[in-house]
Amino acid sequence: MSQYGIAIIGDDETVAGFGAAGIAAYPVSDSDSALGVLQNVRKMNYGIIFITEAYAKGLETLIINIGTEALPIIISIPGKEGSKGVGIKWLQKVAERAVGFDILSQNK
Repeated sequence: MSQYGIAIIGDDETVAGFGAAGIAAYPVSDSDSALGVLQNVRKMNYGIIFITEAYAKGLETLIINIGTEALPIIISIPGKEGSKGVGIKWLQKVAERAVGFDILSQNK
Protein backbone atom coordinates (compact mmCIF):
# COMPACT_ATOMS: atom_id res chain seq x y z
CA MET A 1 0.00 0.00 0.00
CA SER A 2 1.36 3.38 -1.01
CA GLN A 3 1.74 6.14 1.56
CA TYR A 4 1.42 9.72 0.41
CA GLY A 5 2.97 12.65 2.22
CA ILE A 6 1.84 16.21 2.74
CA ALA A 7 3.81 19.26 1.63
CA ILE A 8 3.44 23.02 1.99
CA ILE A 9 4.80 25.79 -0.23
CA GLY A 10 4.82 29.35 1.05
CA ASP A 11 6.58 32.10 2.94
CA ASP A 12 9.10 31.22 5.67
CA GLU A 13 6.82 32.14 8.56
CA THR A 14 3.86 30.12 7.36
CA VAL A 15 5.72 26.94 6.38
CA ALA A 16 7.78 26.87 9.59
CA GLY A 17 4.79 25.91 11.71
CA PHE A 18 3.77 23.15 9.32
CA GLY A 19 7.32 21.83 9.22
CA ALA A 20 7.27 21.51 13.00
CA ALA A 21 4.19 19.29 12.60
CA GLY A 22 6.04 16.91 10.30
CA ILE A 23 4.76 18.29 6.99
CA ALA A 24 7.41 18.72 4.28
CA ALA A 25 8.02 22.47 4.18
CA TYR A 26 9.18 24.30 1.05
CA PRO A 27 9.79 27.97 1.84
CA VAL A 28 9.83 30.33 -1.14
CA SER A 29 10.36 34.06 -1.47
CA ASP A 30 8.70 34.87 -4.80
CA SER A 31 6.29 33.52 -7.42
CA ASP A 32 9.06 32.26 -9.70
CA SER A 33 10.55 30.07 -6.98
CA ALA A 34 7.03 28.91 -5.98
CA LEU A 35 6.45 27.83 -9.59
CA GLY A 36 9.69 25.85 -9.70
CA VAL A 37 9.03 24.19 -6.35
CA LEU A 38 5.43 23.28 -7.28
CA GLN A 39 6.56 21.77 -10.58
CA ASN A 40 9.09 19.59 -8.73
CA VAL A 41 7.00 18.73 -5.67
CA ARG A 42 3.99 17.60 -7.74
CA LYS A 43 6.17 14.78 -9.15
CA MET A 44 7.06 13.54 -5.67
CA ASN A 45 5.02 11.18 -3.49
CA TYR A 46 2.67 13.79 -2.00
CA GLY A 47 -1.08 13.31 -1.84
CA ILE A 48 -1.75 16.85 -0.63
CA ILE A 49 0.16 20.04 -1.36
CA PHE A 50 -0.79 23.19 0.52
CA ILE A 51 0.24 26.48 -1.07
CA THR A 52 -0.26 29.90 0.43
CA GLU A 53 -2.73 32.18 -1.32
CA ALA A 54 -0.08 34.77 -2.11
CA TYR A 55 1.68 32.26 -4.38
CA ALA A 56 -1.37 30.27 -5.52
CA LYS A 57 -2.86 33.40 -7.08
CA GLY A 58 -0.03 33.63 -9.61
CA LEU A 59 -0.11 29.90 -10.39
CA GLU A 60 -3.82 29.41 -11.02
CA THR A 61 -3.42 27.94 -14.52
CA LEU A 62 -0.92 25.32 -13.36
CA ILE A 63 -2.99 24.52 -10.27
CA ILE A 64 -6.10 24.06 -12.42
CA ASN A 65 -4.16 21.69 -14.70
CA ILE A 66 -2.86 19.71 -11.73
CA GLY A 67 -6.43 19.63 -10.40
CA THR A 68 -7.49 17.47 -13.34
CA GLU A 69 -5.22 14.70 -12.02
CA ALA A 70 -6.22 12.37 -9.18
CA LEU A 71 -3.19 13.33 -7.08
CA PRO A 72 -1.79 15.49 -5.72
CA ILE A 73 -4.61 17.60 -4.34
CA ILE A 74 -3.60 21.27 -4.21
CA ILE A 75 -5.14 23.31 -1.39
CA SER A 76 -4.70 27.06 -1.15
CA ILE A 77 -4.42 28.38 2.40
CA PRO A 78 -4.00 31.85 3.91
CA GLY A 79 -0.44 32.94 4.55
CA LYS A 80 0.97 35.37 7.09
CA GLU A 81 -1.00 38.22 5.46
CA GLY A 82 -4.32 36.52 6.16
CA SER A 83 -6.93 35.37 3.68
CA LYS A 84 -7.14 37.03 0.27
CA GLY A 85 -10.18 34.96 -0.78
CA VAL A 86 -8.16 32.92 -3.30
CA GLY A 87 -8.80 29.63 -1.50
CA ILE A 88 -12.58 29.94 -1.48
CA LYS A 89 -12.64 31.04 -5.13
CA TRP A 90 -10.58 27.98 -6.06
CA LEU A 91 -12.89 25.73 -4.03
CA GLN A 92 -15.92 27.24 -5.80
CA LYS A 93 -14.38 26.50 -9.21
CA VAL A 94 -13.57 22.91 -8.24
CA ALA A 95 -17.04 22.33 -6.78
CA GLU A 96 -18.72 23.87 -9.83
CA ARG A 97 -16.70 21.66 -12.15
CA ALA A 98 -17.61 18.59 -10.09
CA VAL A 99 -21.38 19.15 -9.78
CA GLY A 100 -22.13 21.53 -12.64
CA PHE A 101 -23.05 24.64 -10.64
CA ASP A 102 -21.75 26.80 -7.79
CA ILE A 103 -22.92 25.10 -4.59
CA LEU A 104 -20.92 27.50 -2.39
CA SER A 105 -22.49 30.72 -3.60
CA GLN A 106 -23.81 33.10 -0.99
CA ASN A 107 -26.52 34.26 -3.42
CA LYS A 108 -29.88 32.56 -3.17
